Amino acid sequence: MCLIVGHIHTLIMISGETSIRQTDTMIRIGIGSIDMMGIMMAGGTEMKYNAIYEIDCGVSPGFGVKYPDRILVREEFEADSQDNARINALRIAARFARDYLSNPDTGYTAVEIVSIRDRDGNIVSQEPLLEKIRGLEFKKGCAVIKCSIEEHLLMLALEDSKKS
Repeated sequence: MCLIVGHIHTLIMISGETSIRQTDTMIRIGIGSIDMMGIMMAGGTEMKYNAIYEIDCGVSPGFGVKYPDRILVREEFEADSQDNARINALRIAARFARDYLSNPDTGYTAVEIVSIRDRDGNIVSQEPLLEKIRGLEFKKGCAVIKCSIEEHLLMLALEDSKKS
């Protein structure tokens, strides 16, 4: 389960359907039996996939200064089906959105899944994600996950409180 706090776009499971909604409360969420904080898959034959992510974020040399930045990251992972590959790619995008600094011009870290490919180089369509997750932001056929400055601060506060 994933603990989400604050006014954010969240994945919520309601009556077997997954959707993205905004919330101002603390909730615990999950997609089926999949833990959003880590990659867990039901058994089966695992196939290697890779995804390319464009991350619109911020970079800081220190001293409280932050500049906008855009980077491309390629990540390899395993999945037992194209559906699980899409979900795993989405989880990795969410991790990047949480881990990178927000862009000072927009106030968000935005992670776009540019492409998902199987081991043979075939493109895995992201369109089925629209059917599974209502409200998921899409840009030119690519899923986009965002994390705001406020979400980053809430996550830091949660991490800090766990240490205490």
